[in-house]
Amino acid sequence: LSPFDRKEITRYLNKKYGVLKFWNRKKKQIATAIVNNSPKLMVRPMLLSYINFLVESEQVFENTYQIYETLVDKWIEREANKRKHQTSDREKFRQDLHKYSRLVAIEIYRHRKETDMLHLQKDTAIEVAQQNNIDLLGYEITGQSLLTRDAEGNWKFAHKSILEFLIAKEAVEHMDFWIELAKSDFAGMDMAKLFYKEAGNWIFVKGGKFKMGDEHGDLRSASQPVHQVTVPDFYIGKTPVTQKQWRNTMDDDPSHFKDYDDYPVENVSWNDVQGYIDKLNAKTGMKFRLPSEAEWEYAASGGHKSPFEEVEEDVHIGKYKFAGSNNLNEVGWYDKNSKSTTHPVAVKKPNELGLYDMSGNVWEWCQDKWHDNYEDASTDGSAWETGDSSNRVLRGGGWYDDATVLSFC
Repeated sequence: LSPFDRKEITRYLNKKYGVLKFWNRKKKQIATAIVNNSPKLMVRPMLLSYINFLVESEQVFENTYQIYETLVDKWIEREANKRKHQTSDREKFRQDLHKYSRLVAIEIYRHRKETDMLHLQKDTAIEVAQQNNIDLLGYEITGQSLLTRDAEGNWKFAHKSILEFLIAKEAVEHMDFWIELAKSDFAGMDMAKLFYKEAGNWIFVKGGKFKMGDEHGDLRSASQPVHQVTVPDFYIGKTPVTQKQWRNTMDDDPSHFKDYDDYPVENVSWNDVQGYIDKLNAKTGMKFRLPSEAEWEYAASGGHKSPFEEVEEDVHIGKYKFAGSNNLNEVGWYDKNSKSTTHPVAVKKPNELGLYDMSGNVWEWCQDKWHDNYEDASTDGSAWETGDSSNRVLRGGGWYDDATVLSFC
């Protein structure tokens, strides 16, 4: 079974759901959309083999990461229903098998760096369960579609893409592991890299030239004069820092709208943020920092995915008035739609780079000192930290601001 192109996929789905069976037409349409959202040809045979799991979940899938997340859940649920008869036993089994699969994936990944093999010997695999107090028997761990055994009795994942999904999931949820992967640029783990790009916390922004400032003249003089800036490559967070992320590093939550994991942290000063970054760097061994104002504006306006100026083809220009749209309701929370509160990150539409909440929700600190205008501003994308001002730059606007404040172009 290896249906790869559209013609073969259509033939396969017609056979599965029927050509004339109108009652299956909706299922066939959903199945086609799911396959189209997973562009990697190497995973399509497996995907089509289990397409009913995805169709019957009634979820809307936007990317391959979400597809695999559901597939893994469905496989584990199937194993639990097969192995356990009591509801409470099934729930514990599901939790144990989820945890065990993740731990085995990490163990295989780390062994692979030494042996170039994508499996574990049986004894090593059993040790993973014992060392982590996972109450699963050998015959309960391996099944039809998640963990299997090869002819030599080694334990491996039924498809390399499952291993890579679990590796990416660990990187999404644990920064330390993401750092381990990022240092090698996900070497040998192309699908894991794809999965992480779809669901991870950091967006790569390829450098380029752009015109910084208010080209339309309808904002404050602080956004003048317009000047060309060349920004180097950098990474930036996909969303504002959430309350959960802040608590995990600082052990407190200073937010006014408190106790919501996925809401952005707020009520923090520039110095508070520097303390957060210092602790984060100490914890991870990385060199995180605030973006410069130039980096922030370049990213908000679409970065390297924004169009080129017609006259100068190597100068990017922002396509939209707000970060990702000319319609602020599509991309931002502001005074007309916020109902006087912040909102969970990544609910509105992202911009061209996949960045959320660059317009509205909460103001975002930059590294630069405040200046009354852009006279003598840096043109190399670095933070402008000279001058006597003790104030720092905020960008993006917040939930209580009107639309003119949230416009950045």
